Amino acid sequence: MARAPGVVPSTLRVGKVAQTVVLLTWSLALVFVTLFVSGGKGVHTNLDPLLGFRQMAALARSGGHVNALVYVLLAIAANLLAFAVWAFLVWKLLKSPERGWLHNHVDTLLLGLLFSSGIEVVQLFLPTRAFDVNDLFWNLLGVITGSLAAHAHAAFRVEWE
Repeated sequence: MARAPGVVPSTLRVGKVAQTVVLLTWSLALVFVTLFVSGGKGVHTNLDPLLGFRQMAALARSGGHVNALVYVLLAIAANLLAFAVWAFLVWKLLKSPERGWLHNHVDTLLLGLLFSSGIEVVQLFLPTRAFDVNDLFWNLLGVITGSLAAHAHAAFRVEWE
């Protein structure tokens, strides 16, 4: 589709200061939700990386606990999405002409591991929250997803016409 004569496509540029503000705001929101929103009674530490998968399989087989299965899947999706957005923002903030894409991916992954681990460790000491190795797994998968999405966003230009 041809552009109208004299119409110049506009570009929205987000500077490093604005990127930092958005990243800090998102990070604080993640910390608030994961540390200060009550997990309810009966929360317990989980160091078994396969426990969540076994619980989901048991819920799916039983058929009577659809609500519980949906709740577990929504929790996984929330972890993935929250940390994917966080990693996307980190990757974009780190991006510069001097840095290679691999350096960005490694740094984003290490920062994500540090951030997610820090949140989980603090939860060990909160009465209404609990450390869960599965949360760490899903958070890191979200970090990888966000980092790859940021790379793809930088590598491809999509124009809507």
